[in-house]
Parts: sequence; structure tokens; C-alpha cells
Amino acid sequence: MLGHQDASTTLRHYAGLFPDTFDDIAGRMDIAIKRVLTPDTDDDSE
Repeated sequence: MLGHQDASTTLRHYAGLFPDTFDDIAGRMDIAIKRVLTPDTDDDSE
């Protein structure tokens, strides 16, 4: 078996290697979620 037994083990070992990367990813995910959940106000049907 390759890898760790569970995700929490992996995060405990490697999360500190790229702290800024995780913050960037979280911010990008927030933006993407807001885009999906925000209704499109550009109505070109006229």
C-alpha cells in the first residue's frame, strides 16, 4: 500500500510545507463557489 493510512496523517506531515498555497486555493474556491451561487444578471434574451 502506498501513501498514508488516512488524509489526516498526510496533512499532519505535509501541510506545513506549502501554507500559502492552501490559503490561495481556499480563496480561489471561495470565488468559484460565489460565481456558481450568484445568479447571472446579464440577460441577453431581448
